Amino acid sequence: MAEGYVTGIALDEDQIIGYQFVNLGKMTDFIKKGDDPTTAYEKAKGQYGRVDDAVKIIDRDRNNCYCT
Repeated sequence: MAEGYVTGIALDEDQIIGYQFVNLGKMTDFIKKGDDPTTAYEKAKGQYGRVDDAVKIIDRDRNNCYCT
C-alpha cells in the first residue's frame, strides 16, 4: 500500500479485497498547478483491488463502515 494515504478498506464478508487511497504527491502537484484542494483531492483519489465488489468499506476518515 505505497500509493498514499489509505482512506477506505474494502471487505468481502471478513476478508480484505482492496482499498481506496489518496496519492498525496499527486494532490500536492495539482494544488501547485492551481487546483483548489477539494478538486485536487478528487483527482488524486484511487483504488486498488476489488473495491467495486466489496460488501463493506471501512472508512478511516469517518471511523465507521458502510455497505456498498
